[in-house]
Amino acid sequence: MSLRLHQGIKFQPAIRPQTAAAGTINGLAIDRLGFEDAALIVSVGAVTGAPTAQTVDVKVQDSADGTTWADVEGLAVEQITAGDTYKELGINLSPLRRYIRAVATVAFTGGTAPTIQLATDIALGKNRVEPV
Repeated sequence: MSLRLHQGIKFQPAIRPQTAAAGTINGLAIDRLGFEDAALIVSVGAVTGAPTAQTVDVKVQDSADGTTWADVEGLAVEQITAGDTYKELGINLSPLRRYIRAVATVAFTGGTAPTIQLATDIALGKNRVEPV
């Protein structure tokens, strides 16, 4: 018997949908135990405050205990700029520690108190025990 797609993938919110001002947003700790692969999905929406430019940078960090975090070299989404609404990044989880999270850095040029709608999710796959 073959598994259905939803039985082999586990979706986790990484950064809950929010109105983000300039700065850094640390995502939720995700326990990736039992999974060998993942996809990070970043979605951005409406911008307010009339900035002349905006960027969103999202990277992946890992942790052994879910408390002390370190950047994972080479795991960053291509920078999101004006006009972009969606980016994704494939992640090989095998060399990473037990917990992962997304970290977003939002920046604006100009405008009056600009914000952007932002959310990220992580889909965990290649699980060692099925169904998920």
